[in-house]
Amino acid sequence: MQSTFATLSLGAIKRQYALLQSTFPTTKFYYAVKCNNYPKVIQCLVDLGSSFDCASIREIQFVLSFGVDPGSRIIFANPHRSQIEVDEAVKLGVEMMTFDSESQLLRLRSVKKPLLRMCPPSQENQSVKLGVKFGADIFQAHRLLSLAHSLGVNISGLCFHMGYPIGPVTPILSMLKTIQIPSSEFELQLSCIDFGGGFDFKLPENCLKLNEKLKEIQKESSLELQCEPGRFLVQSAVKYFTRVEGKNDGTIFVNGSCFQMFFRDMLKKNPIKVKVVSKEWIQNYILNENKDKKYETKNTNDECEKEEIELNEQFQVQCKTFSENQNTKQIIIRGSSGMQNDVFYEGKIGDIEVGDYIMIQNAGAYTISCMSQQLDQFCGMNALQVVEVE
Repeated sequence: MQSTFATLSLGAIKRQYALLQSTFPTTKFYYAVKCNNYPKVIQCLVDLGSSFDCASIREIQFVLSFGVDPGSRIIFANPHRSQIEVDEAVKLGVEMMTFDSESQLLRLRSVKKPLLRMCPPSQENQSVKLGVKFGADIFQAHRLLSLAHSLGVNISGLCFHMGYPIGPVTPILSMLKTIQIPSSEFELQLSCIDFGGGFDFKLPENCLKLNEKLKEIQKESSLELQCEPGRFLVQSAVKYFTRVEGKNDGTIFVNGSCFQMFFRDMLKKNPIKVKVVSKEWIQNYILNENKDKKYETKNTNDECEKEEIELNEQFQVQCKTFSENQNTKQIIIRGSSGMQNDVFYEGKIGDIEVGDYIMIQNAGAYTISCMSQQLDQFCGMNALQVVEVE
């Protein structure tokens, strides 16, 4: 048995996609490939009709291998690219690219659908503040649009990204109003507005208010609306397992590193519900070709809540969940890197034995991409085995 692996539920992705469609029925979705680039995830989203937000040439080439039309279903949404990358993307048939600076605008003169990325005026509700690096403010936007006009470049759309998490809807509504100012002043013939991503895997209730505003914009201007969900679609689809390799008083050492999880700081801000997979596996490998068979785990303690995991490959697991009324003690679960802040979890749980597996839920965003060393923007550590579940 591999010391670290993950289970993937395509059914969870399909449910999230359906929820997104029902919340924003007139919006076109460009899935952020870097969030989880596992081939079965991409194929699932292709089949659902999703378009794709690519941040590198390799991501574009990867998505094209699934038969996706580059002109209508891909946006090259990294506003910082070399001329070589722009030329290669154009050669591959990509028509939509973002920019936020004069140097990038000059590179996009041969691009059919350039989008100006604007920076949110405030990101006080976001822990990941993308506006620090990406986007033009309202004054820079005026200058860039003026330059585009003088160059004869037709700006196809305006876009922004609030960061993560997307936060309250009021700043988004304000941003939607702000980005329409330059379009009216320069009499731009816009075809789309892209309101980015940043949705957690649970949509806030006020997204309905956002959708009402989006409907108003569409009614007035006939613009195509688009967004770039990533985490929302895949976070809940993956459970990450890592084996306990050692104990020392209140410290538990596991195989793998939390640095393989891109948003590792959120493990501390949002404490995980720790589950432990017993070292007494019912079977390590099950010679069963029934891909849809469902296995109910047998808990090691009657007080534990029932847990159901559906596996379609060669894994069946035995789980136990520690409740507050059990004998628990303060422990810290550390990863295998040499860094002192490589911590998966700190809190009170019951006994954990060497050979047990820690299970971390909602690990579908960035974890597989980082561990598979297929993420251009980040450095992976070791390959991760993925088991599909439904």
